[in-house]
Amino acid sequence: MSDPPEPPTSRPLSRATVERPAERRLARGSVTLLLVVALFVAVGSGGFLVFEQTQVAIAQSEHAVAFKKKEALDKAVADKKAKDDAAAAEAAAAAQAVAAAAAETARLKAEADAAAVAAGFFPSPTADGEVFIKPMDGGCTTMLLCSWISVAVVSPCVTGVYIAANLETSDGVVVGRTNSITGALDPQHPAVVELKYAGDATPDLTSRVTDAHCL
Repeated sequence: MSDPPEPPTSRPLSRATVERPAERRLARGSVTLLLVVALFVAVGSGGFLVFEQTQVAIAQSEHAVAFKKKEALDKAVADKKAKDDAAAAEAAAAAQAVAAAAAETARLKAEADAAAVAAGFFPSPTADGEVFIKPMDGGCTTMLLCSWISVAVVSPCVTGVYIAANLETSDGVVVGRTNSITGALDPQHPAVVELKYAGDATPDLTSRVTDAHCL
């Protein structure tokens, strides 16, 4: 009888059970690289997202600031326009009031002038229609030559009316001068003034008022 065969001391390994050290290192290195890349991508994506959100927040903040500045500017412009419009309206109203007052004054003056002329007065040559003169008859109170006039005013003259007059010949030659000042006058109370001249009386002499104005 032959001896039984000895059990084999080794057996070949299949490819499925064979793992070489270099291949294990390559596989582990690849996994590690993939993890690093994935982590970098994740971190990079997160960082970009944070950056993008920060930029959006900054832009929104700047927009809000710009909007507030625009609102403030618009309000300032509107306020200035309102003030300018109010000032223009006030100026127009004031001008209208002044014009109305001037028209009323002119109307009253025209009425006073007409009344004075109707009563025999004529306007002073220097008072712009504020003082009116009317020749009157009367005897002289002194040995001097004289002429009597009535003086009326359109508006109160508390300081009196200054009067200057010439004594002239029929040819307009001045042979004498005189002046006088009345007391305070108002439209309801005219004054009667005696104008006195030095010289000899002749038939052709006349008295002519050259100035009559409120002092």
